[in-house]
Amino acid sequence: MTDKEILDWCINESEEKEYITFPEAIFSTITKELAETIAEHLGQTTLMKLPERELHFFKWLKQYDKPVWDDLWGGVDEDPYTVGISFLPLLVEKGGHFPICDLINEDNYYFSAAHIIDKESKLFLESVKQRYIDKNPLTLSQKLILEISVAPLDIWHFAFRNRVLPSEAKQAANDLIDENLLIHLTESEHIATFIDF
Repeated sequence: MTDKEILDWCINESEEKEYITFPEAIFSTITKELAETIAEHLGQTTLMKLPERELHFFKWLKQYDKPVWDDLWGGVDEDPYTVGISFLPLLVEKGGHFPICDLINEDNYYFSAAHIIDKESKLFLESVKQRYIDKNPLTLSQKLILEISVAPLDIWHFAFRNRVLPSEAKQAANDLIDENLLIHLTESEHIATFIDF
């Protein structure tokens, strides 16, 4: 399908259904630029179902960190896993995911490069990068700070990708926090200033 055909398909879906459910064949062809066009055209009130990989992630989250899943989806009477179409550009990026950064009842564990404490962490981060380049094994804390330095992430997606329990990923973050390498803002209103989407 061409970009125009995909946009027309989205418009049609949004008019006929409660939310857009992208077939993988269409979702996998959407570029970030097209996603931005779709989101801008359809506006803030249009909903979409999260893509299959995120549905798989949230089923895992429900099993391994139910309080966080409840914080996100527990009060939803209708079908969970629907979000605003404005998240589409984030989701189509390589490794893109729905960010967990606005928890109300649980502590947020969302980090960006701005959360890395420059002075204390510069040498540590450089040594971690060198270990990665040299293909030496990294601890979970080292993997975490390296990933944070590249792109914003929440601890649950990090745990899922690295096939560890959320509690292990939280401990890795807490180790970095205790060593004064990482700032931890637990409340969503404090994190908002670090979010760009």
